[in-house]
Amino acid sequence: MKVLILIYALSYLCNDVVGKIQQLIYYGDYAKIGKFPYTAHLGILCYMEKKKKIPWICGSSILNQALLLTAAHCLETCRSETEIVASVGHERIMKGGVSTGHSFVLHENYDDEVLNHDIALVRLKTHIRFSSNVSRVALSKKLRPFTNKDKALVAGWGISEKGSVSARLKYVPQYVWSQKLCIKLLDSMNPGTFCASSDDGYAAEGDSGSGLVIHGYLQIGLVSYKTTLYQSIIVYTNTGFYNKWIMKESKKLMCIK
Repeated sequence: MKVLILIYALSYLCNDVVGKIQQLIYYGDYAKIGKFPYTAHLGILCYMEKKKKIPWICGSSILNQALLLTAAHCLETCRSETEIVASVGHERIMKGGVSTGHSFVLHENYDDEVLNHDIALVRLKTHIRFSSNVSRVALSKKLRPFTNKDKALVAGWGISEKGSVSARLKYVPQYVWSQKLCIKLLDSMNPGTFCASSDDGYAAEGDSGSGLVIHGYLQIGLVSYKTTLYQSIIVYTNTGFYNKWIMKESKKLMCIK
């Protein structure tokens, strides 16, 4: 069974959280935003059918002043009028600079049953201002091979063990596995995905869409899901595999008035 790494919360304009939820980066260490300046927190008020509105949070990465990259399942049931607020530039969510969403697009072949093509773009209405704590991530132009020794970092905002919002950025190292080993352990893998894990912690609820980065600036994946077989193994959408889609859809999204 695949488990979406997304949490439901009350309004992203307050600090309350509904129900019992896990830390977003489970275990891991607290981080300064300067180490992850490309990271953006997404507060989403999803407008669904029959006037139903449900709020939740996701992670994302900054592509430029107007575009963010995230997971498709963060927005899969949301209508176009959905409200999105991005917080950037600070390790504490409520102290970050705020930009509001203009529009978004999911991969046209996204499949919510098997979480295939789990990738989406968000266009911002108010542009992000770059600084020492806010910058864009670099994307690989092609699918790169992985070994069992590749080390990367994933960052997200956390919830304390008591269930209250800490709203502080946390990070954890991830070791990317070869596709052969991923398939051996998980039985199957969607095209354009890979898996990674760590003994130090793992991405958990609320981290969907957060970028997996190597060398401090190069994004190789984004958090998609984990399986119930292995709690610490996270499946990532391979952003290098979707580079052409990202470039094409970014241009189209920026043309929407």
